[in-house]
Amino acid sequence: MAEAEEVLTDMSEREIWRSHLQRVEDLMKVRFDHIDKILKGIKTDMATPPEERITRLEAQMEQNTAGIRDLIVIARASVEAAQSLERTLGSSLESSLTAFREEAEKDRKALHAELASYAKAAEERSKDQDERMNALIQIVDELIRHRRNGNGKDKA
Repeated sequence: MAEAEEVLTDMSEREIWRSHLQRVEDLMKVRFDHIDKILKGIKTDMATPPEERITRLEAQMEQNTAGIRDLIVIARASVEAAQSLERTLGSSLESSLTAFREEAEKDRKALHAELASYAKAAEERSKDQDERMNALIQIVDELIRHRRNGNGKDKA
């Protein structure tokens, strides 16, 4: 349930971020178009009287000032969204890390128990093999003693 909430929070944060970036992109396109118009206007302004040019430039400055104000608002909103995203990712990363550590500890304990059972089984097999080896050594010793005492000589 918590993971689903984190995903929803991450998605909503991403959507907010995308929305802000789209707004900035749209505004920049408008500004570039505006600059293009200004450049075209400069060509025609050279033929107009200075008083008309000054009036038009003042109007243009007011528009530019309004655009700058809009950009400042968008920049502040983008910074706030980025900070919010950073806080959200920081807390979700911390909780994910804690969950990962807990899961790793469970896995380590399970692996340790499994290895202990393998070690115990290997030890039991080793004891069984030791017993067989000791029995074989005892049989070989008896055969050697029996032959040394002359009971096992071939009658040829």
